[in-house]
Amino acid sequence: MGRMDRKAATADAQAAEIAARQHGVASSRQLREAGLSATEIRNRLRRGRLHRVHRGVYAVGHPGLSDEGRWMAAVLACGEGAVLSHRSAAELWDLLPAAKGDVHVTLAGRGGRDKRSGIHLHRSPSLTTTATTRHKSIAVTTPARTLADLRRTIDPSLYRRASARRSSETCRWERPRPTTRAASSSGPSCGSADAGACRSRR
Repeated sequence: MGRMDRKAATADAQAAEIAARQHGVASSRQLREAGLSATEIRNRLRRGRLHRVHRGVYAVGHPGLSDEGRWMAAVLACGEGAVLSHRSAAELWDLLPAAKGDVHVTLAGRGGRDKRSGIHLHRSPSLTTTATTRHKSIAVTTPARTLADLRRTIDPSLYRRASARRSSETCRWERPRPTTRAASSSGPSCGSADAGACRSRR
């Protein structure tokens, strides 16, 4: 194997490791950090080794994604500070059953909502690091913040269902990790700024 082939094989292996930690997906930034150039990314797209999910986000190896993969891809597509939120966060926390449709993602701050296919992007000036955590390696609003968002945006009967689901479960408290980047590192599987705010199934 030549030097260039070894370099490509190493980059592919690193890309696969990143995707394995992120439910099968990786961002173009992460692929470049793994050692793949823009040209190499395009070549792998043509050969079916990468599959575009959103602009700048790819499924690695095969196009089939779990719900977690869809949620992770949407968060990565929205960039630094993005977190899964609203109905999608409730689904990740197992407060509501997973459903088809756009993935809800929130960014801190004000401004218009960017148009992104398959993503419902929210802007919130009240989204602080204490209202975010990681669950299954995905940056997400805490259960308490998720329910607060749901109360304003879904049918009351669905909200009551999610609230009851949260109240019926318990979790071991862990210190929350501020979410400053939609990255791949694993954090606590449950966290919140308010004591007693999270009751999530392990």
